[in-house]
Amino acid sequence: MNKMTSRERFEATLAHEPVDRACILEMDEALLMARYIGLQVKDLRWSPEVAAKATAELQKFTKFDIIVSATENMGILKDLGQTTSEPDNNTASPTSLFYATPEDVDSKEFFDPMDPKQTPWMNKGTFDKVGPSRELVGDNVIMTGLVPGVMSMSAFLMGAEPLMLNIITEPEMAKKVISNVEKLCEGILSRYVEAGIELPLIGDPVASEDLISEQLFRDFAMGPTMRNFVHLKSAYKTPILYHVCGDTQNVCKLTPEMGVDIFSVDSKIDLAHYKRTIGDRVVVAGAVPTITALLNGTKETVRESVRSCTEKAAHGGGFVLAPACGFPRDTPWDNITMLRTAAEEYTPVYQ
Repeated sequence: MNKMTSRERFEATLAHEPVDRACILEMDEALLMARYIGLQVKDLRWSPEVAAKATAELQKFTKFDIIVSATENMGILKDLGQTTSEPDNNTASPTSLFYATPEDVDSKEFFDPMDPKQTPWMNKGTFDKVGPSRELVGDNVIMTGLVPGVMSMSAFLMGAEPLMLNIITEPEMAKKVISNVEKLCEGILSRYVEAGIELPLIGDPVASEDLISEQLFRDFAMGPTMRNFVHLKSAYKTPILYHVCGDTQNVCKLTPEMGVDIFSVDSKIDLAHYKRTIGDRVVVAGAVPTITALLNGTKETVRESVRSCTEKAAHGGGFVLAPACGFPRDTPWDNITMLRTAAEEYTPVYQ
């Protein structure tokens, strides 16, 4: 087969057609990008120009097909008035809550995500990074951008433990929070797509079966998440990339109904399960182990993981090779490039 461009490879993958090698997804790698250009994450967290340079330089090195423009989602919380911890060279996190009391759920209002004047931190952390990144990487590379899913965003605003407790003891309160957050996420996703993201990445680790059962997912997460997806598809005709960490062995069978185009999965559950369950309807992405293979493994460990993933999920097309979650910051560069090398070696055998 002739060599494809990243865009041709991506479009063929979405259509479950043969490809020259597996399409490779980068995930959300601001820490890795900063390290590659010799800076700390603080240097690109709120700087669209530096983030764009880091995005382009890392993509030039990896030649991956689907990339992220150094997203910093703590801008959402800062624009809501929450405080955050922002280590110089590690992931930022919230240090206060938006919904600190039950009364806050009814009384507090969100900003309008479509109004740039109301979102100064989100502009710098997400939206304003897209254009400069696209200019540097060119049109052939697929650009994605990470937005927290409704469950994870609710946990950011309310706290993960209070949210889980309310789901069990005060379900109507939990549903009210999630309903509010659904509208917020819809606006953020819309703004991101209008900024130039062509493959929205909705990441929702709090929706994992490690935290909530399949039935609770149906009761609390499925409807709001699906409505966000329906909005994106109807308003922008964009495909959907959905990632949930951990155990999704039962929830996965709901993704075709939800309108998911690419379901990015963790290495906790065997990749063959996803291929058997949804692989003829949804593109399966994953699931090279981030710690045992990428961070602590060798090039041979990564090669074997790619072989295993490809053998289990690439037959019949509709497979994206990806880490099981984001690359750890200190992943050896040789292990990262081995993803592409091994993809080129093994994919033709199974597709």
